Amino acid sequence: MLAQISCLLSLVIFLVIGGFLILPLFCRWWWKLLYLLITAVAACKIQLLYLLGGRESYFTPHLAPEILIPANWVWLVIFFYAILLLVLSLILGLLRLTLFRKAEKQRWRRLGNRIRVGLLVLTAATVSVGMYNSLQLPEVTEITVELPALPADTPPLRIALLADLHADDIADAAFMQGVVAITNAQKPDVIAIAGDFVDGSVAQFGSHLEPLRSLQAPLGVYAVGGNHDVYSGLSEWERFLTACGIRFLNNESVRLTDSLYLAGVRDEAERRFCRCTKSHPNYKQALSSIPAGSAAILLAHQPATFVHPDNTADLQLSGHTHGGMMPGVRKLIALANKGFVAGHYHRDSRQLYVSRGTRLWSGWLFRLFNPPEITLLKIKGTCNYHRAE
Repeated sequence: MLAQISCLLSLVIFLVIGGFLILPLFCRWWWKLLYLLITAVAACKIQLLYLLGGRESYFTPHLAPEILIPANWVWLVIFFYAILLLVLSLILGLLRLTLFRKAEKQRWRRLGNRIRVGLLVLTAATVSVGMYNSLQLPEVTEITVELPALPADTPPLRIALLADLHADDIADAAFMQGVVAITNAQKPDVIAIAGDFVDGSVAQFGSHLEPLRSLQAPLGVYAVGGNHDVYSGLSEWERFLTACGIRFLNNESVRLTDSLYLAGVRDEAERRFCRCTKSHPNYKQALSSIPAGSAAILLAHQPATFVHPDNTADLQLSGHTHGGMMPGVRKLIALANKGFVAGHYHRDSRQLYVSRGTRLWSGWLFRLFNPPEITLLKIKGTCNYHRAE
């Protein structure tokens, strides 16, 4: 289904750019034909990369960064430009029919072409900035979270939250080493990883995640799988990452302090891809062993699970959304995730923090006003309060 949608999208992009930019140009027909051919190749980036190196994964081909990064840049340029070009053409058409009905046709076409070319240059520059942002090491975001279920005199607990590492041909071992160095420098008590470790098999990218062995936290390193991990063979990755010193919380919990527990659930994608019901997320099971009166933190990849009726955790830590990637798209991502896209949310006595992602998926290398992050959460108590069983 996704393959068919991507083919339809490529066709729409080609028709919009060909019809609204290339055909109206004042140039020889063979130049137009060449431009149309270039646009067709760029619009079919996903399909072409699949033929070259994507046999194992349609949307994450196994190719060199020297191929993937330029290909992503070209595709993002024509994708955004097709949208802007369509809007611009509609605006110019309305102006032509209303305020500029008497304008000379040739001069109007030349003006329109100049505006379209200028818009293309602006789009290319913006995509360049967005891709540059997406390839940088994450910044550290520090927040303080007060949990009413913790006594006020509880010593602050420091949790480093990573999410959406997406190891692949671009996010290699050197990138992961940088992430590990930044994380360890915060001296966290606990490290929590909210899924989407990788896009590919252990044979392809196991060496890229080897640096995670060096993560250091006295109370442990814990994780849950994400939807991309499910697509990449989660069981195999769990065995590999467990050997790296990471404990997966699969519908279970672990005690961090006398009054604080960390639980984790399997990802919602397993409902669709795993027939075994034991592999499905089970919120009651994950939280059942936590004593009444203790505070519960739930690690779950997708933030939409915050509103699940069986989820009674005081605080949920999630990723998945990549912070919405950019203004405009952020609202669409929020709609698909029950309104949760990035940052700290409060719902009655419960709280949710959604990471912007330590990295993001290489199929969409673009961040604008939305830098990647490692979150350092300082967990504090406020008063004596008893969580409902």
